[in-house]
Amino acid sequence: MTFLKKQKTIVITTFVLLFSCFLVFSPPKSLAADSLTARLRGRLLLQAQSRGQVWYVNPIDDRRYEVNAENALSIFRALALGITNDDLEKIPTDTNFINAKVDSDGDGYLDIVEAVNGYNLFGPGKAIFDKKITTRLRGRLLLQAQNHGQIWYVNPVDDRKYEVNAANALPLFRQLALGITDADLSEISPATVTTEVSETPKTPPSYTYLPRQNDNAASAGTVMSAAASAIRGGNAQATAYFTPAVRKAIAYTMGVLDSSGLLILGNLLSSATLTSSNTTGVVYATHVLFNGQNVTVSFYVQKQPDGSWLLANL
Repeated sequence: MTFLKKQKTIVITTFVLLFSCFLVFSPPKSLAADSLTARLRGRLLLQAQSRGQVWYVNPIDDRRYEVNAENALSIFRALALGITNDDLEKIPTDTNFINAKVDSDGDGYLDIVEAVNGYNLFGPGKAIFDKKITTRLRGRLLLQAQNHGQIWYVNPVDDRKYEVNAANALPLFRQLALGITDADLSEISPATVTTEVSETPKTPPSYTYLPRQNDNAASAGTVMSAAASAIRGGNAQATAYFTPAVRKAIAYTMGVLDSSGLLILGNLLSSATLTSSNTTGVVYATHVLFNGQNVTVSFYVQKQPDGSWLLANL
């Protein structure tokens, strides 16, 4: 009887110890979710259940965006980081999905031939790869500031950049995507609304818009949004959102840019976020990769004597 009691005591004690260890070493659900999100930052995911949707985990806000043939380019442009040709060529290029009919630098050699042989797609000579830039941009979407605003995706699995266009979007997504269950996918927070990243400019407010004297920084944001939409649409009245001192320069800039350049410029304004504000001025900023460095681009919105908010630079 004494032996049985001792054996029962050992079993109970062991169970208690194991249960305690489970409580100590099992991460809370929120931590597990954070860990999953961290592991999948920048990845394309293929939902194995439901309708087989494809999702992109944006490494900037750790949210997942559903992408398909119709919305992919608009979402990617809105989430992309601007990059110059000089920096883009430092990332190795995938040759399976690149447009086989394009010669970006006009040197007589198609991009695919140059990519296969390790040459620079956008200039003379061999490509000089930079592992530091590639590592820093893993999982990022890049908007080429030159060459008609082409979109590229840096696949974190093979550290190569993939050209993204309307023709190859779905095959590319499905080849690169990692399968994921509904349960695991639910641990990654979804983007609130995908309509915020529409490529088609929203109808801007009236171009005679003048915020009243008691308006706050939200009015400055309205001016930023309206100016971005007007610039993307190539509307000459976009100058109405800028101070008189810079309107001629804005008009000239819009006049020399093509539709792709206007799209990039408008997206820079749209992607800027509020960094500081007071009763007379507001500053918005965004980031662009230039010569291997993240460059901060700031936009200054000033309150005018009549109470209006106007952009003072571009």
